[in-house]
Amino acid sequence: MAVGTALWDDLLEGEEVAHVAGVPAAAARTAALPDDLHAGVRDALAAHGLSELYIHQRAVWDAAASGENVVVTTGTASGKSLAFNLPVL
Repeated sequence: MAVGTALWDDLLEGEEVAHVAGVPAAAARTAALPDDLHAGVRDALAAHGLSELYIHQRAVWDAAASGENVVVTTGTASGKSLAFNLPVL
């Protein structure tokens, strides 16, 4: 969706923009749900239309299962909350 320049002009009045870039969308990279995921959690995910995880969510699961400390840096609305909560459910 293109944003008109008038909107930017209003929002940025008196400000200096150093850089603006567009980043094209990329296809989601997913991984299977862990085999050892509790059936109740699996059912709850399915009830919300989730049949697989993003690869960073699965990586968090695998790392937590191995007793590793985990840090995740991904964009907004990329599933970090599920990544961190899934291992404790």
